[in-house]
Amino acid sequence: MTRQRAIRVAMTALTLAVCAALCWSVLALYGEGTARRAAMGSSTEPIFTREGVVARLRLLAPLLGLWAAGAVLSAFTGNLAPSRHRADADSARLRDLLAAYAAETPAAALRERKRRGLLRAALGVVLAACAAWALFYLCNRANFTSWDLETVMGALLWRVLPPAALAFAAALLEGWLEEKSLGREIAALRAVPRARERRIAPMPARKETRARAALRLVLMGAAAALIVLGVRNGGLRDVLVKAINICTECIGLG
Repeated sequence: MTRQRAIRVAMTALTLAVCAALCWSVLALYGEGTARRAAMGSSTEPIFTREGVVARLRLLAPLLGLWAAGAVLSAFTGNLAPSRHRADADSARLRDLLAAYAAETPAAALRERKRRGLLRAALGVVLAACAAWALFYLCNRANFTSWDLETVMGALLWRVLPPAALAFAAALLEGWLEEKSLGREIAALRAVPRARERRIAPMPARKETRARAALRLVLMGAAAALIVLGVRNGGLRDVLVKAINICTECIGLG
């Protein structure tokens, strides 16, 4: 067995040992906590305590330290990473492949790729601006001091929906422009003889019928109408009260 393989086998064994020890510690803590709860006759007594967890971690400290030392040693000796010679060879091969591919790629296709990168960057800026716009209102505690839930939620929607709608529209526009750019790049690549030999298939056309588009608009309009009717009918308060009760009573966030 080579030295590299021996270190890999040792690290595997140590990792399995650490996992087994952690599982055993969790089961032991659970058994101790259940027994303590039964002895005290209290269903609210916590099963996992900070003291118990710290005591178990102290018992596992030598094994965890050995595993960490083995991981550091393996990383520094290069057994968990390719050798420097191999990495240099891979980098040189990758540079050659990229150079050959760039030589075959027409300038029009490269321009379209650069254009798509600029579109993604612009979309990121717009999304960040919309998020900052919404967070500026959400992080202001003065906007949530009233007990009139309908008024507070109405003001919240009035301030948050515009940036959300703008971000959604920007994402749709960026996707449409990126699709057009990708189509132009494929057309440019198909004009190259070697690209034609590779049989670069054109982008499939969207099969969007008028009936499907009309059905989508009807469903979106019905959803918006039902939301408005629910808010006017007092459903907003009921949903908000139920959400508060779930968070404070069931999950325990309160």
